[in-house]
Amino acid sequence: MLLTVQMIKMTFLTVTLTFGIILNSFIVAVSLRDWKKQRNLSVCDQIILTMGCSNLIFQCLVTFEGPYLVFGLYQQFHKESAVAVYIVFYFFVYVWFWNMAWLSICYCFRLVRCSHWFFIRLQNRISSSVTQILLGSWGFLLIMNIPLIWTLHLEARQNTTITTTIEDFNFQPNLQYLFFNIIVGSCLPTLITSISVGLSLVSLVSHVWRMKHNTNHSGFPELKIYIKPCITMFLLMLMGALYLLATSIYVLRKFSMGHFWDVVCFLFLRSSPLTQAVIVIFGNSKFQVAWLKICFQRE
Repeated sequence: MLLTVQMIKMTFLTVTLTFGIILNSFIVAVSLRDWKKQRNLSVCDQIILTMGCSNLIFQCLVTFEGPYLVFGLYQQFHKESAVAVYIVFYFFVYVWFWNMAWLSICYCFRLVRCSHWFFIRLQNRISSSVTQILLGSWGFLLIMNIPLIWTLHLEARQNTTITTTIEDFNFQPNLQYLFFNIIVGSCLPTLITSISVGLSLVSLVSHVWRMKHNTNHSGFPELKIYIKPCITMFLLMLMGALYLLATSIYVLRKFSMGHFWDVVCFLFLRSSPLTQAVIVIFGNSKFQVAWLKICFQRE
């Protein structure tokens, strides 16, 4: 049974690595092509380009880390190396969440019509400084994870059996620091995405209401502009919430390796860069058209 589970996980890792690299490379290639043609990218396109680049690295990282977890190879790590892997891994997890939040904020600003000075000022601020904001958030997340070196005590259990799971290490994290990281790194961006979805849906409902009371107004083309970003933001929000749930189950699990929920959580967590790429591609008309051209070889 254990061998079957290991084969399922390794096959899944191979498939997600292949398609994750293909789709995220596609996002990067299309974005760079447009950047070369237009000499400029919109705020949303800059965020999507950043998302594609980070997801490429994240996909390779989760695939590299997967076999160590599947076959219990963590015993090959020195304690310092294991901590370093965790710092890099959780850095890209939090980047994954914040890329989702920044893209949702961008879509929200595009859809919501608000004349309040704070909203307009925040919109202008993000639009004019998106590169600095993205780099700043990456830098902050990296600095936030560095204290893991001192707050995570990792010791190998002394036993006579062969190490087969990550439970053969004693993890003693600082709970206050861990709680802070989870809140800032994943819960906060998920909340921001949820707020963006809510505001965008209110704007969508208001637009539909105006259409119903204006018989001379043909708003169906505009309606499509609202619907796709709303669906994209909702799916990203759902993906983030499910990631948090799967992580909680995986960390707090009381079941052994090979248990059904162990397999489900493992597969879900390691498909997140691929899933995010799929949501972005099919939620953006430009990427969708380019992808269909490639699939059907249309010029």
